[in-house]
Amino acid sequence: MVLVVVLASVRCGGATSSRPSEPPRDDVAATTTVMATSVATASGTPEAATPSPTATATATATPGVHTQPPAPWVVVLDPGHGGDDPGAASFGIVERESNLDMAERIGAALREQGIEVVLTRATADRPRVDGRDATLAGATATFLDLQDRIAIANAAQADVFVSIHSNGCVNPDASGVEVWFDSTRSFSEANRSLAEAVLSGIEARAGTSGVAVPVHGLEDDVGVADIAGHTTPLFVLGPTREVTWEELMGRGIEPSALGVTDPGASFWTDASTMPGVLVELLYVTNPSDAALLANDDARSAMATGVADGIARYLGQLAANENRSASAAGGSFVTNRTVASAPRPPAGCAPR
Repeated sequence: MVLVVVLASVRCGGATSSRPSEPPRDDVAATTTVMATSVATASGTPEAATPSPTATATATATPGVHTQPPAPWVVVLDPGHGGDDPGAASFGIVERESNLDMAERIGAALREQGIEVVLTRATADRPRVDGRDATLAGATATFLDLQDRIAIANAAQADVFVSIHSNGCVNPDASGVEVWFDSTRSFSEANRSLAEAVLSGIEARAGTSGVAVPVHGLEDDVGVADIAGHTTPLFVLGPTREVTWEELMGRGIEPSALGVTDPGASFWTDASTMPGVLVELLYVTNPSDAALLANDDARSAMATGVADGIARYLGQLAANENRSASAAGGSFVTNRTVASAPRPPAGCAPR
């Protein structure tokens, strides 16, 4: 699960005078050291620097059949949680370990297709980027964790960012795979296309593997409500925006949880510079879902399905003959219904 309430990236303890632009990938790459299992580089551009391609393609995944993306495509896989944050845990499944295992499986499948893969963490610990503690003095481990995931993806100049989680809910009947995307970014169409491709890949692989994996559907993170009822994007998917100490308090969030102690502080969230999705691979709090997460065949089917979807998305961009298309967005023909905001009910949001 993803912490919905932690959405702010502290820039300074005091008012800011103007809104900073989202950093170009090259600027981030020049100042950040990536701690990951594989470090790869590829040419990149800031958001909206390349016109959207006009070609469309279907996102219906056929296992094992892809248009091979040209090297080097770079995919950042983000196993959620880590360290002293175990994530959701129930029926013997702990997100911290489960997410990493799934990311490793997905990464192996992508590498077999010649795609470069970077993991935000390769151990049970939280992600770490060298030198960031000094530039974010006072920030808590939770804040640094989320900040570093974005920094790693931007520094890798990734074409795609995929955060891997499983969900949890106070309602044990909540079930199924969800793929979350953000519809407010300049590459929102690419986010939606990637989400559709990944979900279709999971469905197709589950079907051919004979594994009954329930699918809940696509989710737009503008429908995520926090504990105070405010709707805000997920931290790792949302755009740059200003946040104030007063706003955090009004939303029922303790500012000190992020290391913010100045009531007059005004700060900004950081944002990824590439299309991305957050995948919730079933609910650990549902007994049937948890049994699937404990089943190696089901895990392999889901992991391979995610990789199929990513490869198909990249392959369609390559077919459009526009290597920079992932920074601006492509389009897939989709007919799925996206849940309307605000959703899901309290206790079932990704966190």
